[in-house]
Amino acid sequence: MASEIDKKESKSTDWRQQKQMPECLSYLSEHKMWHDVTFSVSGKLLHSHRLILSLRSPVFEAMFYGPVADKNEVIEIPDLEHNILDSILR
Repeated sequence: MASEIDKKESKSTDWRQQKQMPECLSYLSEHKMWHDVTFSVSGKLLHSHRLILSLRSPVFEAMFYGPVADKNEVIEIPDLEHNILDSILR
């Protein structure tokens, strides 16, 4: 009989089984897992992953890993609407 720890571990890894990378990335986003950056837009928060954004955008790469990288966990974006950034992040 499996221990409680074994059961929890198998449940936490089930989402990875038989999935391609894009499906895993979508799952992380949908389930709000392992986020390491938060954007504050129009008083609302959006969570994301620095590495994934940087892989897809040189602007985010410079923003997060460039010489003047923003190391804050919450980044305020005053001149953009929440729904627009949400679409970009998806």
